[in-house]
Amino acid sequence: MLVSFYITGCLMLGLILFGGFEETLKLVQYIELRIKTIWIEYRLWSMKRKLKQELDEWKSSQEH
Repeated sequence: MLVSFYITGCLMLGLILFGGFEETLKLVQYIELRIKTIWIEYRLWSMKRKLKQELDEWKSSQEH
């Protein structure tokens, strides 16, 4: 646990030294937005799958 804290701290310090503070903040914001986008895409995929299953069940019940 403590090792990951030090690795993250060194990584952030290296990014700030290499790219500057503002560019590091932009990178962190980009990563945050990508994670949120992936989560939304996953939720949409699961909703689509669930709705397709419900529609297939409804269609099969209408045939009988």
